[in-house]
Amino acid sequence: MLALLTALAVGCGEAQAPSGVTVEEFRLTREVHTQVVTGILVNPADRTLGGVAVEVALYDQPVEPGVAPVETVRVEVRDIAPGERKPFRQVLDTDLTLSGAQVRQVFVY
Repeated sequence: MLALLTALAVGCGEAQAPSGVTVEEFRLTREVHTQVVTGILVNPADRTLGGVAVEVALYDQPVEPGVAPVETVRVEVRDIAPGERKPFRQVLDTDLTLSGAQVRQVFVY
């Protein structure tokens, strides 16, 4: 079966952690019966990062200033080598039909 992908409106996906880790190409998409956030973590550091958590705000209406998210989730990514661009994909466990998502913070641990 072909998975039909529909890109949804997203907020700013360019968040940066104090370590310089950034999120690029952040997207919220709808696949057949699920919703997914994807992106690429970029590690500019000269050391491997054991773990990074991307905090994502989810919206049931367009992402605009003053609009509060309906949920917040964390996407965990492990072992990002120096200079690596590591893709991530997280299926969202929600019954809500989402209109947007936004990277709020990036935590390195």
